[in-house]
Amino acid sequence: MSKQHCEEQGTFMHRDSNTLFDAEEKRRIFAELNEKRLKEQKRTERFKKIFLRKRIYHIEGKDFYKLSDGKRVYYVEKEKIGKILKGPQQMTLHTFRYASGGKRTGLAKWDPVSGQIMLSESALRIYFKPFRLEKER
Repeated sequence: MSKQHCEEQGTFMHRDSNTLFDAEEKRRIFAELNEKRLKEQKRTERFKKIFLRKRIYHIEGKDFYKLSDGKRVYYVEKEKIGKILKGPQQMTLHTFRYASGGKRTGLAKWDPVSGQIMLSESALRIYFKPFRLEKER
């Protein structure tokens, strides 16, 4: 079908094939894409708001966020924590004590409903617990 013929009928051709879209379908597709974009934008804004006034620790030349649940304290690298927005990610959980430090591999994810970071201390036995970021004073 030619471009002129499509313009006369009020339809639109898909770029890659000969599929035709009318004006209503085009509006519906654009509305769906806009809705997805707005949802993702709100999600990232909420995620950034969590890290707005949080304390950053500089240990061994790296930046860390301190996560605690009242019993345990873990430090997660600042660069790697942004990955949890996309879904559960395998992360190295650091523990720093007076004389030594330890590492543990676990899973981290962000719960958009509660706005908390969820950690599973083991990558094999997955059980997520809510952890809080330490605020600046």
